[in-house]
Amino acid sequence: MNLYKLIRPLLFSLDAEKAHDLVFWLSERFQDWPNGSETNTYPRLKTTLAGLSLRNPLGLAAGMDKNARLLPLWKSLGFGFAEIGTVTLKPQEGNPKPRIFRVTESQSIINRLGFNNDGALAIAKRLENRPKDFVVGANIGKNKTTPLEAAARDYQESFAILCPMVDYITINISSPNTSGLRSLQDPILLRGLLKNISHQRMQYRQDSLPIFLKLSPDIDYSDAEEIVAIVTGEGFSGLILTNTTINLDLLPASDRSWLGEHPGGLSGPLLFERSFLLQQHFLRFTKGKMPIIASGGISTGADLHKVLSNGATAAQIYTSIIYKGPKIIQECLEFVDKS
Repeated sequence: MNLYKLIRPLLFSLDAEKAHDLVFWLSERFQDWPNGSETNTYPRLKTTLAGLSLRNPLGLAAGMDKNARLLPLWKSLGFGFAEIGTVTLKPQEGNPKPRIFRVTESQSIINRLGFNNDGALAIAKRLENRPKDFVVGANIGKNKTTPLEAAARDYQESFAILCPMVDYITINISSPNTSGLRSLQDPILLRGLLKNISHQRMQYRQDSLPIFLKLSPDIDYSDAEEIVAIVTGEGFSGLILTNTTINLDLLPASDRSWLGEHPGGLSGPLLFERSFLLQQHFLRFTKGKMPIIASGGISTGADLHKVLSNGATAAQIYTSIIYKGPKIIQECLEFVDKS
């Protein structure tokens, strides 16, 4: 029986963020209870990502579990890995509420959360009790109050705090909800930022720790080759493509009219093709030498199969869980396993 299908109407009758908080509150209290069942393991889907052994290539995208509260649950639901965050150096509340908006007809979400999280020190402490046989990454960003010229310090210090606690780090410079953050994707600024982070990695003797860079679907395609050269030159492990888009033209006009009052990042199936095309564009320059994690709009097994069969090493989902529930994880893996 699909329990989520029964409770979804109740959850969707609530404000989106209140529903999220309620699910997390309940899940935290019951995630360690034995449920008498185990998810399929799909041995054929085992893979390697930047030297990390994954039981399957489907992971939880950053943004769902910002504070590393439900890692045992993500493991038990069958994910191959999970990415927490975005984590900032200092705790912050994020942008004013309301800041999450459902677009149910297209199974999309608009969010303008603004990196609300408990801060690197508190989250590192929580990670002391993480499942040890489950790959966990930490997505890090800068605090809202940190000026762009000092952003490298935020990333370096968060890296130093979190690197002993996780299996990989993701550098997030692509959220549309922190003012000016996306300007760090400019190759000139990007080179300096990544150089500072690479220096921090060497200082803490974390040369083997994979580091990924997460990019926006709205970047200039002409920058792709230079970005790949910078990422490679600084010893980064791979790319996550993509974050949410600010291009609300993907939405029907009827939705754009009211969402125009609530700027933020769009996620969901409408983003899939845009993200997929950018993944394919970057693959022309990575030439198989650098793994790409596909993210953005994956909502069916066919979507997962498409990105994996066209060059992505792994993939991440988030919004599809909100609309379809946890069963989407096994549905996607089963589709790929049988393809």
